[in-house]
Amino acid sequence: MQAWQKQLNLFFIAMGFFTRIPMPKWIEVDADKLNKASRYFGLVGLLVGVISALVYSLMLHWVSPSVAIVFAMITSVIVTGGFHEDGLADTADGLGGGWTVEAKLNIMKDS
Repeated sequence: MQAWQKQLNLFFIAMGFFTRIPMPKWIEVDADKLNKASRYFGLVGLLVGVISALVYSLMLHWVSPSVAIVFAMITSVIVTGGFHEDGLADTADGLGGGWTVEAKLNIMKDS
């Protein structure tokens, strides 16, 4: 496998970890490769942001900015599978639901 193919494989691993975008069948995933794919996490975030921004820009032609924002947010949730929203909800549960630091952390770790 050539160097650019290895990097492309790592990019697709990162994208598969953070999004619901289907990955090619030839992608090889293991724990070591996922660790190395972390170099592409920011690029995947940028890609998700660009997709949401495109939806926002397109929707501005037909609806108000407030409604376009809602469509962009829905797109982000669909593309990521609600990854960040779930983390935010777990954090809110932990901060509001526990009386001790240990209880709060246990709540936030709950899957």
